[in-house]
Amino acid sequence: MKYFLILCLMIIPSYSFSQELGERNSESPIEISAENSLEWIQAKKKYMASGDVVVTQDDLVLKTDQLTAFYENEDSNTDITEFIAVGNVIIENTDSVIVGDKAVYNLLNEEITVTGNNLKLTNNQDVLTADESMTYNVKTGIAKAKGNANITSGENQIQAPMIEGRFVKSDNDEMTLSKATATGGVKITTKDEVITGNIGTFSARNDLANISGNVVITRGPNRLEGDRAQVNLKTNISQIFADKKTNQRVKGVFFPKENSGS
Repeated sequence: MKYFLILCLMIIPSYSFSQELGERNSESPIEISAENSLEWIQAKKKYMASGDVVVTQDDLVLKTDQLTAFYENEDSNTDITEFIAVGNVIIENTDSVIVGDKAVYNLLNEEITVTGNNLKLTNNQDVLTADESMTYNVKTGIAKAKGNANITSGENQIQAPMIEGRFVKSDNDEMTLSKATATGGVKITTKDEVITGNIGTFSARNDLANISGNVVITRGPNRLEGDRAQVNLKTNISQIFADKKTNQRVKGVFFPKENSGS
């Protein structure tokens, strides 16, 4: 059967078929189509497709150059458990788009791991990027970005070596950023301020950012320094606090505006 499939695919330039996931993930079929070839390797319990590969199930669409689909149950070759996509990967559904060079999609826990260059997750007005890797759990809405991670939400931007973001359904039924946690040294840029520190969290529900460890808030030439800070990104009200354990005081450096007539 393996050679029959290869032979048919060599004759027919485009080929597609459907697989049922059953109750494990969705009752809707998975359809895999490829421009060049589609191979069923029963001994290794996998399918391989190449050339402008497109995978669809319900509102999910996966596009890539090459795809390997694995199944675990020998008695059910339609019970696909994992996709490995290589080359020009695009994964999109109603709420989000993920792009990268390589993606591993575990259908059992509904988690996608993307690696390569120009990694990006877009959810409506929120954009998460990274240099090394990115994971996104479709079920929980949790995304983890590693390596020069950057998340943009509206006019606000958060940068750190590692960022974890949680996306939830908004009142208008759209996936939006609910909370972001940045570690390894964080930089938050707003329309008016730049805040740096060791660790930072951002709550989109109330537009509050909490930063701790060597905090510096810069607005123009003016600076505030302390151990931790809370910044309301909507009202531009910033609070900075001292470290009572070390008796380190907060400090502010303010430059008066020059007289316009001088």
